[in-house]
Amino acid sequence: MVAAAAMAPVGLWMSSFRASALRSTAVNDEELNTLAPFAAEWEAQARSAFLSAYAQATQGAGLHEALDAGQGLLGLFELEKALYELRYELNNRPDWVRIPLQGILGILQMPG
Repeated sequence: MVAAAAMAPVGLWMSSFRASALRSTAVNDEELNTLAPFAAEWEAQARSAFLSAYAQATQGAGLHEALDAGQGLLGLFELEKALYELRYELNNRPDWVRIPLQGILGILQMPG
């Protein structure tokens, strides 16, 4: 359980990183819209690689049965972290609220 809790911010961190990278790269909304699918694909591949490597490294340790994004305790921890980030952005950077909201929607739309 501790291992899953340590991993919880990974999906949201990648979403925040993706949004930040897009903002610093794209000059206008058209460029942002053009780059967004590539950034989303990078996020999905990075997340998959991380979860796969983590599952392989902890295999047989009895920490988890499976690490399926958005499922079980991992999904709960991801949602909790996303809600924390939403509260943080509302209080400190309201212009960035879109980032955690996208993360929350992504978690809620995961299959399963």
